[in-house]
Amino acid sequence: KGVIHRDIKPENIFVSNGNYLIGDLGLATFEGKMARTRTGVLVATPGYVAPERLQDVGEKASQPTIDIYAFAVVLVEALTGKRPFGSGGASEILERQCHGSPSAATLQSLGVPSCLAGTLARALDNDPANRPQSCRNFSELLQAACKGLAPTMTMSAKGTGEMAQAMKHGDKPMKPPLAKSII
Repeated sequence: KGVIHRDIKPENIFVSNGNYLIGDLGLATFEGKMARTRTGVLVATPGYVAPERLQDVGEKASQPTIDIYAFAVVLVEALTGKRPFGSGGASEILERQCHGSPSAATLQSLGVPSCLAGTLARALDNDPANRPQSCRNFSELLQAACKGLAPTMTMSAKGTGEMAQAMKHGDKPMKPPLAKSII
């Protein structure tokens, strides 16, 4: 509790004995603490980094909302095989992240179930004040939204090889009940 990972992405989510674990804590910091890896240098993964980290807005750059944002990107990718900010070069992706938040309708057009689209759009809002403010709150919102899903809904590992690798357990793709197994 109180640890901000700052680099949530599929490659840093591991499965062990049916449990999801977050690894690679090299960029982690504590909530509310201003943390830099080196003055003037931002270490982040385009497509997953929250906009406030790019804009370096002090303490907002080390709040739970940055991990919630990144986790929402991972969930969209797991559900659809597509990233919410599209593909392209790092600067193109970062530009789209800084200047727009995907709407629920946009997420649905990517294949996100309608019952989850609003919650994920909120978690991907450019303004951290509009996102769920804690991981517990985000989990509760997702669980409530998942009541609209069929119990056999599975995570998609189509798309990038990285996502497929991150979402596999042994040789079999996992088929977890979404909210309870990942959140």
